[in-house]
Amino acid sequence: MTYQRINLPKAVVYLSEAEIHHLLLQNIELYKLALARGKAFSRADSKRDHYEAKWAGHEESIINKYIQ
Repeated sequence: MTYQRINLPKAVVYLSEAEIHHLLLQNIELYKLALARGKAFSRADSKRDHYEAKWAGHEESIINKYIQ
């Protein structure tokens, strides 16, 4: 069984995935918010990775162009 560490002010708790799922089902609006937030973070990570891959080495090529 895997546990997720959650840092809270003045406490650290460990919850299993089943426990987190059960807690989220108690408040459907919170569950919807968390899912939307997860999509947004995933989308942002994907865009950042794509941007970094596209422009990796671009600054170096510009610098080398002016040095030569």
